[in-house]
Order: sequence, then C-alpha cells, then structure tokens
Amino acid sequence: KKYICKTKGIPLQRKIKVIIKQSLKRLNQKMEFENKEVVNSPLVSVIIPNNNVGTTIYRMIECLEQQTFQMFELILVNDGSTDESEEICKTIIRNHQNYYLYSKENQGAFSARNLGIEKANGAYLTFLDADDKIDSNYLEFIS
Repeated sequence: KKYICKTKGIPLQRKIKVIIKQSLKRLNQKMEFENKEVVNSPLVSVIIPNNNVGTTIYRMIECLEQQTFQMFELILVNDGSTDESEEICKTIIRNHQNYYLYSKENQGAFSARNLGIEKANGAYLTFLDADDKIDSNYLEFIS
C-alpha cells in the first residue's frame, strides 16, 4: 500500500506544490523582468521604524551604505517622534533615491512596521531598529 500524508484532506505533495506556486507568483508580482534582468526593482526592502531615536539612526544608515549588496530600498517610518528624528531622516533620504520616509502618529513599532510592509516594493523584507548594527554582508546573506 502507498500512504500519503494528508493535511486538511489535501495530499501533502500537492499542498507543497500549491505553496511553491503561490510563492513564485507573489515573487513575480513584486519584480519586473525585462530580457531576464531585473529592472528598477529592489530585491530587499529594509524597514526601520523610528520614534525619538535621535542621532542613533546615522549609525544604522552607515551600516546600510557599507553593504556589499546594494539592491535594496530603505523605508524609514517615523512613528510620531517628538525629537529631531524626523528632520534627521529627511536629511538622510535627500541623498538617496531608494530611501523613503513615511510619518504617522505614534501607535508603536508594530504599527510602524505594518506601514513599512504596505509601502515595500522588495521581494524580501527585513526589519531593523535604529540602534542595530549589522555586518557589511547582511543584505547579501539574506537575499
């Protein structure tokens, strides 16, 4: 006899194929292909919520600028900062076409991350905090 492991009445092998197909469809929706090359589409969206982080955001941006993998967009979400954080972020994004700033009223990091997800264009997402330090190959590793 041949046994098939079933999940909710669907054979496991078929379910895996459906999941893979859905994942590939989502990935293709996120990326534009022309002559088998990616055109103007970031592969990774880096989402950083910030609330009153002051100058610590500069160190995080320096880490991102030193990445060996540069096909990314940076989404900064100002979560109702009352210090100079928003002005610092505005200064940072002026020099980069793939850096974006969105502002909202303070509802917490979870809400700020959700806004970042809504605005993301990358096939992959990663979440960082303003006070994190990452290796120069971090984005290369996760992509």
